[in-house]
Amino acid sequence: TRSCDVLREALKYGFPVNFAPMPILGATSPITPAGSVVVAAAEILGCITATTLLDDEVYYFSTSIAAEMDMRTTQLSFCTPSAILTDVALHQLFREKYGLVHNVDPAYVEAKVPGVQAASMKVYRQMALGSTVSLPLAIGTLDSAAVFSPTQAMIDLEVSEAVHRFYRGIQVDDETMCLDLIADLEFCADRTYLESEHTLRH
Repeated sequence: TRSCDVLREALKYGFPVNFAPMPILGATSPITPAGSVVVAAAEILGCITATTLLDDEVYYFSTSIAAEMDMRTTQLSFCTPSAILTDVALHQLFREKYGLVHNVDPAYVEAKVPGVQAASMKVYRQMALGSTVSLPLAIGTLDSAAVFSPTQAMIDLEVSEAVHRFYRGIQVDDETMCLDLIADLEFCADRTYLESEHTLRH
């Protein structure tokens, strides 16, 4: 009831509405990604139905932040394969079945301090989401997005730039293949590519 009251008040002002389920595998949703997708999708579809009944012109979107319950510690883990696959499956379900964009929040990692653990979690999460959903660039967040760290932000910027350049792929054209230069230098017996204008340009 409270959620509906908040929604009704927000719609009076024309605010965009973000439906953001946070399925916690093994706690607030089934332990399996497939089961958690069913629960989260039902929440989103229910919210869309309620919103459009109140105002059929409001702008709405959805975002998920799946986590997995660590049964030994009761801590939430956002960087597990199951949690990430749940978000990915939700994104693909809404894109392919309903023609809607479903966002995935990339900022959540459970690491609490900047360093190797946070960097490796972020790299894994970014690569997994970048391969399936979109390329997230969550800079400087720690402790499930509750903390911003300038130190972590600098690490994240380097990681994000590397990931971005990787997913940009390679450009294939006459300039990048430089067949004339290759033919000219042959096996670098007299000169190397280090000395070429092409290397300088690129």
